[in-house]
Amino acid sequence: MLWDVARHTRLATLVGHTGALRDVAFSPDGRVLATAGIDRTVVLWDAARHTRLAVLASNAGSVTSLAFSPDGRTLATGITDHTVVLWDATTHTRLATLTGGNTEPVRAVAFSPDGHTLATASADKTVTLWNTDPQHTTNHICDTLARDRTTDEWTQAMPEMPYRTTCT
Repeated sequence: MLWDVARHTRLATLVGHTGALRDVAFSPDGRVLATAGIDRTVVLWDAARHTRLAVLASNAGSVTSLAFSPDGRTLATGITDHTVVLWDATTHTRLATLTGGNTEPVRAVAFSPDGHTLATASADKTVTLWNTDPQHTTNHICDTLARDRTTDEWTQAMPEMPYRTTCT
């Protein structure tokens, strides 16, 4: 439910999940509301019109937490399968899946004020810091591999994005 807190009145009831909600977050400009459910989905809502913009599906587990980046372009979602999924909040496409930082479900996600670091808190009682600057990540991969990713490596890491060379 959306409420007008000044007038203490209900504005709308948003219906879109098939199970309980775990988290909600507004985009920095307040135009988009994201809701995370145990039904393995995130629903993005137009906050002014009270209409559904998109449904983002998590195939791996239920969504426990979410946060928009400070610029509102990226949405991070914590998943019960120990991963974090980064979404493009405008095109509603998956940008990346962050793995290896948690051994239990991710319970909370938060971006740093500059948007270049994502903190995740896990049920394993750890906090992991992730560098979310795309150029930094690209440079790190290129330096580590000393080559471009193969098409198979690309598809495994970013199945929603078409293959392209990134190392120069």
